[in-house]
Amino acid sequence: MKVLVFNCGSSSIKYQLFDMPAGSVLAKGSVSRIGESQSESSQKAGANEIKLADRINNHEEGLAVIRKMLTDPANGPIRNLSEIGACGHRV
Repeated sequence: MKVLVFNCGSSSIKYQLFDMPAGSVLAKGSVSRIGESQSESSQKAGANEIKLADRINNHEEGLAVIRKMLTDPANGPIRNLSEIGACGHRV
């Protein structure tokens, strides 16, 4: 089962996608500087890496960017979000 874990801050979202029960990390990434004039997004999934520099106005837009990176046809670790069995937020 794949588990997606978020750590949201006031101007950032960090995340990791785990393959359970082994606990191996399939992808990790972040969206930073949310609400600023130039936001940054990145994801590493194995040898594949994505880096984006677009304005992200709020956390909702940040989550949409994360969805896009996770399911990127060339560099994403999953084909669609239905592969994720559970989501959590680090507290």
